[in-house]
Amino acid sequence: MQLNGKQVQPRILSHIDPNRLMISETYIPHYQQRLAIYEQLTQISNLEALTQLKTSIQDRYGKLPTQVDKVFKYIKSKL
Repeated sequence: MQLNGKQVQPRILSHIDPNRLMISETYIPHYQQRLAIYEQLTQISNLEALTQLKTSIQDRYGKLPTQVDKVFKYIKSKL
């Protein structure tokens, strides 16, 4: 994976506990879109990439509900 023209290895976060952290279907109703975001989250390797994804999601779906914000806080804590 490249970031700003540099080759970097993604740090894969292989475990997101779905019982504690999830993207609500009321926020993103389409299952395939939620699944794609979960997949993107597993590829996050640094804070800049996490911030870019969060901004992209907010631009597309609106302000993050608390439940979804917790997903991002969890990922951030693992970086």
